[in-house]
Amino acid sequence: MTIGSNTFKLEKRLTLTNAQAAIISINAIIVALFLFGFLFLFAGVSPFEAYWEIFSYAFANPFGIPLTISRFIFLLLCTYAFIVPYRAGLWNIGMSGQLYAGALAVYGVLFLLASAKRVRRT
Repeated sequence: MTIGSNTFKLEKRLTLTNAQAAIISINAIIVALFLFGFLFLFAGVSPFEAYWEIFSYAFANPFGIPLTISRFIFLLLCTYAFIVPYRAGLWNIGMSGQLYAGALAVYGVLFLLASAKRVRRT
């Protein structure tokens, strides 16, 4: 790819060490916190107070912990729905469709189980 007088070439990285992966992840988090800090400043909010509220609600509040866990589980399952086909050599970008299909399947199973005759034990 040529931009102006500069030519860029994409090359596949041979290997990525664990240390390099950790450094990349930590740098990505720091850059994201820094950029959102600017958004907080433009909104007239102290970034430190905003981050304190976010993390204290998510991890120290008794109401925030279950909400954080439930959102984490949802994102984890959606990630697995992408990773498993990707590792199998397939490309899957229909995560929202899978979510709707799964919700419909769960509703159908619960509807069928609720309408089935129940056996009472005496």
